[in-house]
Amino acid sequence: MLAPGRTLAITTGASEWPLLESFDAAPAFTNAAASISDYVGARGLGVPEENVLDLFGKSNSPQQYEQIIAFLDGRMQALGAPHGENLLILFFYVGHGAFFGTARDYCLLLADTRGPLEADTSLRVGSLDRLLRLRAPLSARMLFLDCCFAAEAARIMQGAIEQVVGAKTDEILEVSPLDRGVALFCAASARDPARLAGRDTHTLFNWALFEALRNGDPLTPGPMTLHHVAELAGAALDGLGQEGVPRPEVHVPNQAYGDLAAVPLFPNPAAPTIKPAPPADQAGRAGPETQREPEPVPSPVAKEAAPPPPGTNVLVPQTDNFMIWKAVTCSADGRYYAGPRTHFGTPKDSFSIQVVEAMTGRPLHDAFHRIHHSFDHGEVSSRDQLLGLDCLGRLYVRDLADHRGSGTELLLASDVRSAGFHPNGTLVASGRAGGLSFYAAGGFDKVATLPQYRAGSEFGFSADGSVLATFGIGKGVQFWHGSERDGAWVPENMPFADWTVPAPYRESALSPDGTALAVLRETDRVEVLSTRDGSPLWRATVTSGPGRPRICYAGSSHSVVVMFSGVYRGILRKRVDTGGLVILDAATGKTTHVFPATALVTDMAPSPDGRSVLVCEDGLLRLWSVP
Repeated sequence: MLAPGRTLAITTGASEWPLLESFDAAPAFTNAAASISDYVGARGLGVPEENVLDLFGKSNSPQQYEQIIAFLDGRMQALGAPHGENLLILFFYVGHGAFFGTARDYCLLLADTRGPLEADTSLRVGSLDRLLRLRAPLSARMLFLDCCFAAEAARIMQGAIEQVVGAKTDEILEVSPLDRGVALFCAASARDPARLAGRDTHTLFNWALFEALRNGDPLTPGPMTLHHVAELAGAALDGLGQEGVPRPEVHVPNQAYGDLAAVPLFPNPAAPTIKPAPPADQAGRAGPETQREPEPVPSPVAKEAAPPPPGTNVLVPQTDNFMIWKAVTCSADGRYYAGPRTHFGTPKDSFSIQVVEAMTGRPLHDAFHRIHHSFDHGEVSSRDQLLGLDCLGRLYVRDLADHRGSGTELLLASDVRSAGFHPNGTLVASGRAGGLSFYAAGGFDKVATLPQYRAGSEFGFSADGSVLATFGIGKGVQFWHGSERDGAWVPENMPFADWTVPAPYRESALSPDGTALAVLRETDRVEVLSTRDGSPLWRATVTSGPGRPRICYAGSSHSVVVMFSGVYRGILRKRVDTGGLVILDAATGKTTHVFPATALVTDMAPSPDGRSVLVCEDGLLRLWSVP
């Protein structure tokens, strides 16, 4: 249920518009705003006063934007919630909504909205959406729009947000109950005006909303979802027996982490109480005066938002047109994407490791700048540390807290072939001459070495960090469990499995739990083997592609994804074979989808949640949904 101390409430709007002739004043708007303040405060949700910003009746739209920004920044800092992490923002508007300007912008009118600058003296919904989304991107945001044509706001927000693969409601509650989503409760559709219950009473939407919130549902145990509140409000309006009453609408334009409107947040004053069962020794001996409490009848539950179809590009992060992604990785905690990029410009091309915020695509860091030498790999650890491995085998590390500037990066090792982070932050590096080194998370002190690790070999961790696979030691592949030692994940003295992978093979990937190894062979055949003894689980042939392949697990471990990178053809490199993705069922090996790329693809990495894959496509980043 909603946590009052982690909830911020903003109310704005107006009850009169003296500078506009076509909009009549009415005390009903003031009464509606008062109902909101009453419910948000001590007699309702119990949101502390310092978490409430009341701008109702105030004028000056630029000043309101600034007040909202200052309020959000101040409360996020006081609550220790950077970017609004784990906060719920409730935004209420009461008044009139209208379309202004040559672009027909949908605007929320303020007390001083006036012509000929109606749009500039109102709150533009698009601007308000960007303000809330960019100022507090990790928050959950719920907007209540009590105005005409309110559902138009959903269309605007839908166009502004690139959705990520949906998550189930129970996953939201389990992992982070209030994490990065937006939902709208609108007084009317995008084509209908809202109505007043009476000029001196309330708006119809306000009356129905608080009928639902204050009365609750006696048939539903526990708190109510916004979808449920909307159903109760609609039923209250139906009970009026009036024709032409606009129906409130719920919209969830951003379902990146699930349907926020399906999360039970609002207290249910009428929730039934369930009596505890009688003790075992009294079971069956209840007298006639003892009656069993009837089982509650479940209320209608909103359907979960279906994830986008497989192959849908569900994320287009902000990018610099002059920066080209060469490869990409995802941090284990899912907060960052990182990879080597090339900046084509004057006077010389430059190279660096770029870090972007996973949810917004906002560039955060551009580290390890070089003019003459490109980078092969970049990665962020769960402890906010960044590595960069250049083409000469030099491994650099730094903290994300250190921005550009000399003296902040450390040359950790030279002659390195490959490097990566364990999910707990341990840095692992393989030498070009052999050996696998393990560095403590945070301090980068070398803690252990596998000296028998041969040159040209590879390594990889399972997504949960429980298994290390090393390729090229001994007969072929070895699998290791490990434990914490001196601040690092260190493999045990002996591998728990040691078996041969028949050569040649092109690419491999561990399942997220480390129980299976997927191998892509030169013959474009995928084999999935048990890490316990190397026994084959299934084999399948995939569609071949022109360039270097990659393979990974995704779709919450339900799919194995094979990517064939694109290549340039011809002397002038004008013709491009774009490559593509093949998705296999992880249990059977059956091909479920084949997606030819529409642009040159060069690299792929599974997202940390396992439901999608991040693809470097034509130098930009794309997140593709996976079944």
